[in-house]
Amino acid sequence: MHQKLYISSKRTPQIKNFLAANNSMEYMLKRAELKMACYVCEKNCPFLLMDSLPLLCKNIFSDSDICQKIGYKKEKTTQLIKEVLAPFFQKQILEDLKTTNFTLIVDETTDIATQKSLIIVVKYFKEGKIIERVLDLIRVKRELQTLCLLLLKTYYLKVQFLLII
Repeated sequence: MHQKLYISSKRTPQIKNFLAANNSMEYMLKRAELKMACYVCEKNCPFLLMDSLPLLCKNIFSDSDICQKIGYKKEKTTQLIKEVLAPFFQKQILEDLKTTNFTLIVDETTDIATQKSLIIVVKYFKEGKIIERVLDLIRVKRELQTLCLLLLKTYYLKVQFLLII
């Protein structure tokens, strides 16, 4: 029995193989797609741009294998932002807010379908700079005060760090 376990443990891949830097084409392609999605967000560009930008890049950088394999449009960009980038950056912001004073800026907006939403922006101080970031966008179904308290509880934020709403 012990010999079987020993032999199987020798065949089991080591964790360092999974944690090593990955320079495969698939990894580099995913990295490029995420960077393009980040760029669209950072520069506040319409997602529709992603229907043509990859084609332009393929044309300009014809010698790049990575560029030639990028083949996504606004739908995948939206999905990447909603399911990968937003949760990642939101988690970073929430970690910052656990240890510093912050201000919540709440603005109500109505979209095309006349659905009311609240955009939650946080303002805080980090590394000598004032940081202002969008924390969340929530559909409105309750009163503003109730929503703000619910927001603080949902993200485990301490009320004593809240300076202003």
